[in-house]
Amino acid sequence: ILFYHKQAHYNPGSTPLVGWLRPYMVSDILGIVVPSCPLTSKPGYAGQQLQQIIEHKRNKNQHPGAADEAASQDGRYELEHLSTPQAEASQPVSPDGESQMDN
Repeated sequence: ILFYHKQAHYNPGSTPLVGWLRPYMVSDILGIVVPSCPLTSKPGYAGQQLQQIIEHKRNKNQHPGAADEAASQDGRYELEHLSTPQAEASQPVSPDGESQMDN
């Protein structure tokens, strides 16, 4: 699901005004029951990703301003580095060369 701020103009790249919810996140975040399918099963990295976000928020509260300054200097938003996990070398690849992470 794509969320965006309706009064924002389109800017290419990452922005905090646009966000995605993957199918496995919908029931946790929005409280909507979603039928079970391969896309609604949580991937292995989901728990670790949530823990990283919680730790990031905790550190931000302990050291206000530091994360915001770094993010604004390189044009990225606050949690961009946590929003999509990095591909691992051992991750399976399909015959057409695409990663199987989001399939």
